[in-house]
Amino acid sequence: MTKNLERNKYLDTLFRFKDIDLIKIITGIRRCGKSTVMEMFKDRIIESGVPPEKTLHMRFDHPDHLWIEDYETLLKEVKNNIELSKGSYIFFDEIQNVEGWEKAVGAMYALGADIYITGSNARLMSSEFTTHIAGRYVEIKMHPLSFREYVKFGKDRTGDLKEALDNYKRYGGFPIIALFESDNKADHNMILSGIYDTVFLKDVIERNEIRDIVTIKNISRFLMKNIGNQTSVRSISNYITSKGGRTHPMTADTYIHYLETAYLVCRGKKYDIKAKEYLRTADKFYAADLGIRNNAVGYNEEDRSGVLENLVFLELLTRGKEVVVGQVDGKEIDFIVKEEEFRHYYQVIDNLYDEEVKKREIRSLLSTGDNHPKTIITNELYPAKNIEGIKVVNILDFLLEEYE
Repeated sequence: MTKNLERNKYLDTLFRFKDIDLIKIITGIRRCGKSTVMEMFKDRIIESGVPPEKTLHMRFDHPDHLWIEDYETLLKEVKNNIELSKGSYIFFDEIQNVEGWEKAVGAMYALGADIYITGSNARLMSSEFTTHIAGRYVEIKMHPLSFREYVKFGKDRTGDLKEALDNYKRYGGFPIIALFESDNKADHNMILSGIYDTVFLKDVIERNEIRDIVTIKNISRFLMKNIGNQTSVRSISNYITSKGGRTHPMTADTYIHYLETAYLVCRGKKYDIKAKEYLRTADKFYAADLGIRNNAVGYNEEDRSGVLENLVFLELLTRGKEVVVGQVDGKEIDFIVKEEEFRHYYQVIDNLYDEEVKKREIRSLLSTGDNHPKTIITNELYPAKNIEGIKVVNILDFLLEEYE
C-alpha cells in the first residue's frame, strides 16, 4: 500500500490509544476497510521496533480460523501462539463469529495484552460484552471513504472534482470501488451487489435467524428509497401491506434495528431544540453508503435532495460528530451537531435560488434564537457566502474542507 492509500484519521486514533489500558474495538459495515487499517497499524508497530513474535493476528472470517467456534478454543489457540503479557499485541478480525468471545478477550486483557478487535455488527457491543469488559474499551467507528479520502485514493484522475463527486454520489465510498480502475458501470454495480448481499445475508439474516426474508428486504428497500424523509413504523407497515404482505409494527421496529446493527442504515433521531429532548415522532434514516443504496433501489434525479442530505449526514458522522435532526416550533432543521454546550446547525438545500425555499430554510435556522453557528449547504454554486449571518457553502467545498 502506498502512503496516499493510508487512512490516517483511523491510524492516528489507534496510535493515540496504543498501550493504553483499554480494548480497542473498530466497528463498521463490511468492506469499509477495518481489516486493512488494522493490518497497517500492526505493520507500523512492528516497524517501530515491536518484535513480530509479540504480535498475533487472527481472522475469523478466514478459512484458517473458521474452526474456532467458542471462547475456550480461542483462548487455548491464542496461548499456543503467543505469550500473553504486557508488550504483546493481539489483533482479531470479525470476532463476533466466536461464541462467547468476550470471555476470552476479558481473560487476555487481564494478562496485560494490548487487544484490537474489528466487528461488522453492532451486536458486538452487546450486554454480554459490556458485562465482561465494562468500562475497559474504546469504540472506534469506521465508515466507508469520505469524499476527501475518495479523491486521495485517485478518483480525481481527470482533475474534475465535480465529476468525481457525481461518481461518489452514485457509487459510494467503499475502498474497493475507489481503487477499481474500470469505468464500466456494470462492473461497479456487480461489486456493490456483492457487498450488499453479503452484509444482508451474514449480518442481518443469519445473525438474527430471520425467516421472513421478503419482509425485511422490503423494509430495507423502503428505508433506502426514502432517505432523508421522516419515517414511522406505521408508514413502513403500510408499505409492506401495499406489497401484499403483513407485518406487526413491533416486528417492523425490530427489523429496522437489525438493519442498523448491520450498519446498512443510520438513524437520525429527532431532537426538540427548545424542549431539549428527543421526540418519539418519526425519525429519519440514511444509507450507510450511497453506492449500495443506489444499487438496491436505483438512482434518479428525483432523489437529488435526499442524496445531498445523505452525503452531509455521513460526512458529519465521519468527522466523529453526534448528529441529530432538529425541530424548533414545528420547523425542521436538517442537522444539529451537538458537542456539550456547543451546537452547529446545518440546513441542506438543493437549490437556494428558489426564493420561497430560501426564506423558509433561513426562517427555520433563525428561529433557534441563539448565536450558535449556522450553515446552509447547497448543491448549486451561490454568489453570496453569508445570508443574515448564516454561512452559505457549496457541497463540494464542504466535503473538501479541513476540519478538527
